[in-house]
Amino acid sequence: MNIPSNHKPERLRLTVLEPEHLPVLSRFSLPEHQRRFTSLPDEAMKKLGYPFTEDKLPVVLLAADKPVAFFVLDRGERIARYTPNPNAVLLRALSVDHKEQGRGYGQAAMRLLPEFIRSRLPEVNEVALAVNARNEHARHVYVRAGFRDRGYRVMGVQGIQHILHLDLEIR
Repeated sequence: MNIPSNHKPERLRLTVLEPEHLPVLSRFSLPEHQRRFTSLPDEAMKKLGYPFTEDKLPVVLLAADKPVAFFVLDRGERIARYTPNPNAVLLRALSVDHKEQGRGYGQAAMRLLPEFIRSRLPEVNEVALAVNARNEHARHVYVRAGFRDRGYRVMGVQGIQHILHLDLEIR
């Protein structure tokens, strides 16, 4: 796993959102060119209806117990737009705080994701996500983490979205 050189692997972990994470998440920022493609944690939580229903799982990447990235795993009806697999989950609203970018946290979160899902959602065997065709950097992060482009596209608010898939082993 490519872990930032300034952190030991055991210091990076994915966890379910806890109330004590909210103050740090509320201070996340993103440059304007990234805000076109994702939401800040506060915006994502508002849009997805925080506190979440059981079909949405908010996830935080912690570095030395400090939130540095956020995303939501969505098992709601919307997943059918991206995959016919009833055992899939949709990864939504990934953001890495601007102050923490360039340290490999997005890549680390995606590499930790399969084990996190196996421990929390053992019936899930696929992760799907939509990435804007113009967001080459994000697409590259996902592909390096093992996501595959099967050629499926949908039209989103910001244009064409590539649907990427990560197949998981069920244990």
